[in-house]
Amino acid sequence: MSPALLRARSRYTRRNIVTGIVIASIVGGIYTYAATATGSDDFSDVPMPPVPDDSVEKLRREREEQSRT
Repeated sequence: MSPALLRARSRYTRRNIVTGIVIASIVGGIYTYAATATGSDDFSDVPMPPVPDDSVEKLRREREEQSRT
């Protein structure tokens, strides 16, 4: 880069760094909040539908076949 371009950009370097840090901290805060908010969910109150017995047997056979290979 030319010296003139470096001089022209020098006044914005500090602002750009501060702006980048602010944006990164906002994104990091949102990510951290979302991770902690969803990690504390308790799904014990959600009813599970009954699984037919033939489906359970089919899944057991598939697991046994996969574990053999």
